[in-house]
Parts: sequence; C-alpha cells; structure tokens
Amino acid sequence: MGSHLTPQYDIFDYAGWAELTRHAPHSHVASLRIHVYAHCRGKGHGRRLIQRVLFCAKRLGIRRVEATPYTDNLVSTRFFAQLDEFEHEGFRRFGGRRDGQLVDTHLYAWVDA
Repeated sequence: MGSHLTPQYDIFDYAGWAELTRHAPHSHVASLRIHVYAHCRGKGHGRRLIQRVLFCAKRLGIRRVEATPYTDNLVSTRFFAQLDEFEHEGFRRFGGRRDGQLVDTHLYAWVDA
C-alpha cells in the first residue's frame, strides 16, 4: 500500500452504515460518517452501530475518532450530544460543503485515553 492511500473501513448493518476513514495511513486519528435509515431511528440502532465502530477502531489501533455533523443538522447533532463516548470540542467555521456552499460543523470526538 502506498503512502498516498488512506485506509477506509465500512461497517454495514440492517439499520444503517458507518464509515471510518484514517486521516493518513497508519494514523491514530479517523473521521466518522454514520447514517441510520429513517425507519430505524430512535430505536437504539445508532448507539449499537457506534459501539461497533469504536470496537473496530480500538482493534485497528485508532485512538481518536472525529465526527463533524453540520450545525443545522439537528438530528445528528442531538445524537452525538447524547452519546457518553463523544465529547463536543467546538465548531469549525466552513468545516463542510453542501450543495456547493460552505457550511459550519460541530466537532465531536471520542478519545481512547
């Protein structure tokens, strides 16, 4: 594997999916994208998927997982705010792009201390 490749790990579930992407090969930091299908929300599936993600992260030697939901995505923001495993570390001005427009994001992180 060349040093320009960034490993990505996908976790699929009947209730949704999660994607864990290392910031750089062999990095201890990864970004998280998660989606729970609308008909499965509010039933604990997201929390279970997060547990699987963190289990995989630990097995892969990842020590920090970051999630950056858009500030206007209230469902996602509420989800991460309720998780004991993730801490709100702040905001990123223009931290994301949606439909060609720069948007602000939250920064939530899990750290395996």
